[in-house]
Amino acid sequence: MIDLPDKKDHEGRIVPYLLAGLYDPHESLQKLVFEQFEEIGRVYDEENEKDLREYKQLDYHEEWTYKGEVCMLALPTPFVHRPRLGSRMIVKSYVRRYLTALLRELEDWMEQTRERSVNLLLVSLVYTEGYITQHADKMLLPVYKALIQSATKVIAEKLPLCITLLGQFLNAKTYTPL
Repeated sequence: MIDLPDKKDHEGRIVPYLLAGLYDPHESLQKLVFEQFEEIGRVYDEENEKDLREYKQLDYHEEWTYKGEVCMLALPTPFVHRPRLGSRMIVKSYVRRYLTALLRELEDWMEQTRERSVNLLLVSLVYTEGYITQHADKMLLPVYKALIQSATKVIAEKLPLCITLLGQFLNAKTYTPL
C-alpha cells in the first residue's frame, strides 16, 4: 500500500483486508502485518506532517492514556505497543465505511462470519480508540446481541474484550442518563 499508485482511491477498500491479517491464525503473519501497518503509518506521518503537527504540538492526551501511552488497558495480540499515530489516523478515516456492514455481520447466522466480525471489531477498536465512541449508539445493540448468542470460544473471549475497550474510551456520564 506504500507504493500503490493512486493509493487514496484504493485505501478504503484495502484497509479492512489488511486489518484482517492482524487476527490471522499464524502469529508470524500477525506480527508481519502489524509491522507493515506501522510502516504504512510512518509513511502517512511523513506525507501528512503539516496536518499532524498541530495534533502533536497540542500534546493533548485522552484521560485513558498516560502521556500518550495506553494505560490500564491490555492490548490484544499482536499489538506489542500502541499503534503509531499515522496508522491510527488511516483506520479512523475509513472505519465508518465498513462499520455498518461489520455490525450487521455480528448478527449473521454463520459462526465463522461472526468470528471474523468480532476480530475485525476488536482490531478496529484498538486503532480508532476514542474516535469510535461517536458510533457507540449504533454498536451497543448488535454487540449485546452477539454476546448473548456467542457459541464459539473466539466470540466468547474477544467480544467482552471489545466491550472493555469501548468502555475504556467512553465517558460514562454520557450514557448514564439513558
